[in-house]
Amino acid sequence: MNQEFVEKAKLYGFSYETNLGPVSTGLEVSYRTDTSLSSTITGTPGKIYDKGVAKGDIANVIINGMYTLGDTPLWDTGMLLAELSYTRLVNVTDNKELYNGIGYAGCSEGSRSDGCATRNALGVSVLFEPQWLQVYPSVDISAPISLTYGVDGNPAYNGGSFYAERSKIYSIGVKATYRQIHSVKL
Repeated sequence: MNQEFVEKAKLYGFSYETNLGPVSTGLEVSYRTDTSLSSTITGTPGKIYDKGVAKGDIANVIINGMYTLGDTPLWDTGMLLAELSYTRLVNVTDNKELYNGIGYAGCSEGSRSDGCATRNALGVSVLFEPQWLQVYPSVDISAPISLTYGVDGNPAYNGGSFYAERSKIYSIGVKATYRQIHSVKL
């Protein structure tokens, strides 16, 4: 797939944040026009591609929430974050023959399991990060654990494969923060 991005794409958006009880929540709705879509490569790699990339319009909705963990025998504090992300391809406006989506020439032999983009895509992400305060003077330690999962479909926008259907991206680490200014992660 071609990871070229286009100029003059436009984004129209709305975001809203509020607290629902102990959960800090957020909602983001956006509409991108003339944005680069998942495209098949044409021309010679390493040079400017002959026809560029497919372009189109995308709608996105993201809902997230953050809950602050209380003091327990296992940790001092921390956070739990969750996010749901939905993307919809509204239309393909330019270079339709290059669009790597189901029903288009760029994906004529493939399917969603081959990575072809779908009209709709849904993904979820979760971060659990318990924290231990003042483990050493001025040093806090935390253990960030995250998972991103592609629930259904493959996003149509260029670079959207991070939550392609059934993909799992996870990490487990350790983070030290000195004086709440400097952080080191492993």
